Amino acid sequence: MRRRAQEDRSGLLYNSSRPKIFTFFSPENVHVNSSLPDENKLILDAWKLSWSRRGWEPVFLTMEDAKLHNSYDRFKKAFEDATMKISYYDQYCFYRWLAVAAHGGGWMSDFDNFPLYFDPNVYGYDLPHGGKFTSYDGHVPNLVSGSLEEWNAMIDLLYESYQKNNHRYWSDMFALIEIHKELDAYLYIFETTSPKRLYFREIKMKYDIDPYDLGSKCVQLIGIKTIHFSHGDCEFVKFCDYKRHLAYYWVKKWERKCL
Repeated sequence: MRRRAQEDRSGLLYNSSRPKIFTFFSPENVHVNSSLPDENKLILDAWKLSWSRRGWEPVFLTMEDAKLHNSYDRFKKAFEDATMKISYYDQYCFYRWLAVAAHGGGWMSDFDNFPLYFDPNVYGYDLPHGGKFTSYDGHVPNLVSGSLEEWNAMIDLLYESYQKNNHRYWSDMFALIEIHKELDAYLYIFETTSPKRLYFREIKMKYDIDPYDLGSKCVQLIGIKTIHFSHGDCEFVKFCDYKRHLAYYWVKKWERKCL
C-alpha cells in the first residue's frame, strides 16, 4: 500500500514512495546578493517544485545531516589543521558528500540544477551503471549518483586528496579532477548542460536573445538530463543573474515547447 504524503522539514509535502533526489543547503554554500534577501528561498522553492513536478521526491540536507556521518570529525579536524584554510563555502562543498551518504547515497543535485530528460521511473529506482559512482558533468558534481558503498569510497578519496593538498587552496572539484586523472575511480561523463553552454555562441556574437524562445534549442537538449543554473552561468547570460529562480519558468517553457 502506498504510504501517505508526509511533510518534510521545509513544510512542503512530498510523497515518500517517489525516488529521492538530494541537495545540500546552508547559507554559507550559496552566492547571494544582499540586496535580494529572498533569493535563497526563491531558488530553493524553484528547485523543489521543479523536481517534484517531474515525479521525484526532492530532499534538502544540511550540516546536521553531514554530522551524522562517521567521517564528519576527521573532515572537521582536517579543515582546522590545514596549512591553508579554506572558506566555509568550500568546506560545505565537502560536507555535502557526507550528508548524502548519511542517508544512503543515491542521487545528489545542486539546488540550482533542474531536470530535463530525467524520468524517475527510468533513473530513480535502479541507479545507472550498476550503482558505480558517476558524475554527469565531469568534475563538477552538480548531478551525481552511486550506491552507498560507492559514496563512502568517494568520501575516503576526497579526504585523502584534501589531506595531500591542504597546503594550498583545494576544493571538492579539484579533488575530483585529481581522483579522475590519477585513479580513474568514478565515471566521468557529460550528460548535463548550462545556460552558458546553451547560449554561448549567441552571446559571443552579441545577438539579442530571448531565453524563452527556445527554437532550435529543443534539438540541442535531447537526452540532456539536467540544466545547471550556476551563479557563474547566470552572470554570463544575464537574464538569470541573481535571479536563478527563473530557472523554474525556463524549464516550464522547455516542457511546453520541447517535450
